[in-house]
Amino acid sequence: MKVGQTPAVCLVLVLCACTPGQAQEGPRIEASAAKAAQESPEKTEIRGTPYLGGYALFTTTYTPDRFTQIGTVLTPVLLIPFGNKWLIETKFVLDGEYKRDANSMQWDQTLGKNFELIQLDYIASRYLTVVAGRFLTPFGIFNERQHAPWIKKLQIQPFIATGAPSGNGGMLKGAFEIGSAVQLNYAAYFSALTSVETIKTRRTAGSRIGLAFSNHRLEFGTSFQRVLQDGQSSSFGFDATWLPLRVPLEFRAEYSNSVEGDGYWVEAGYRFSRKNEGVLRMEQFFVPSGFSKPVNPGPGGDLPIVNTRRPMLGWNYYLRDGIKFGISYGRQFTARGDTHVGNVVVVYRFQ
Repeated sequence: MKVGQTPAVCLVLVLCACTPGQAQEGPRIEASAAKAAQESPEKTEIRGTPYLGGYALFTTTYTPDRFTQIGTVLTPVLLIPFGNKWLIETKFVLDGEYKRDANSMQWDQTLGKNFELIQLDYIASRYLTVVAGRFLTPFGIFNERQHAPWIKKLQIQPFIATGAPSGNGGMLKGAFEIGSAVQLNYAAYFSALTSVETIKTRRTAGSRIGLAFSNHRLEFGTSFQRVLQDGQSSSFGFDATWLPLRVPLEFRAEYSNSVEGDGYWVEAGYRFSRKNEGVLRMEQFFVPSGFSKPVNPGPGGDLPIVNTRRPMLGWNYYLRDGIKFGISYGRQFTARGDTHVGNVVVVYRFQ
């Protein structure tokens, strides 16, 4: 072979390697976006695949002179997308609890089973998603966004966010821009009365509207809920979230008012390093004079029956992606006496 023929031979070899018959052996590089559009005029369809994950945890809570509590939780999460606009979401909670009063040597055992989610989502447009089934009630920010053990900063939940109430019915939710850096997000829902234990809920209707300022990573929201059954009542609340740009800090606050009283919580989490996080929380709950009913008909679960104040601090250590260790301590102040509250938790997230 002559030296002068070498470039031509190399060019022929390169062209042969790029023929359609060899495209499966390596990535194909298009000459330009216009040419690619001409070769594939149809829009590429993106299909999702089912996802199975969840988390498991072990936790113990100790309150001197009152009780000791040990809990284990297993929560599988299943997501099934189909078509371009449909998604099924399910989340089942299996909760085992062992509790012993301070004056007893016997442990009381309870096993809780319930669905937090069994919902069908239809993405009607970029501004609207239609939800049907069982969903987390979007009252405030803690219940829908923060209550999962892997996400929340402290295992002991705020008074006004006790439990994770869900609704059985329908919901409309979405978001749209109302400015160059301002987004309005919304949710409106209706829940039917259900007495079946695993999907138990009240008959309610409500909504939440939030304004998010992306340039400042700041959001404000307001919530409303009406209980539409015996003992009808209304609840409303406000919430705020701030994630500073230049500081590894997360700040959240929420206020709620119902017929059983009103309360707030303020929480800040600071990442000292990739694995270490410190948390501070302050919360209070104020009970109306003469009120003694312990079950809340509005958002939340069991609330204090006397005025209560509880500051708490905690530390989270993320051993690796999927395993979190947390410890927290607080002091609860009431008119009936003060007490300490301590908690240790280990959370494992699987996927």
